[in-house]
Amino acid sequence: MPHHRIELDTSSPVPIYHQMVQQVRQLIDSGALGDGDTLESARSLSRRLRVSRDTVIHAQRVLVRDGYAQRGESGDLIARTPPPATRSLAS
Repeated sequence: MPHHRIELDTSSPVPIYHQMVQQVRQLIDSGALGDGDTLESARSLSRRLRVSRDTVIHAQRVLVRDGYAQRGESGDLIARTPPPATRSLAS
């Protein structure tokens, strides 16, 4: 899976996990991440961004809760485009 550019601002008052969620939502909404694309693993993303794996897992859980991702059969996190009503509530 190609790495999508996620940039974290550690000086921002916005929590790191929320910055990650916002950016992945933007990637999905813009079409840069398509329905069914596999997202980077928590371990890989935490190493690349130099953040706690728990922080990445928290962001992933929020994405699943909000309908922007789902667990695939092999346990991978899969991007999905939520229905329009969900999208407006999650923003």
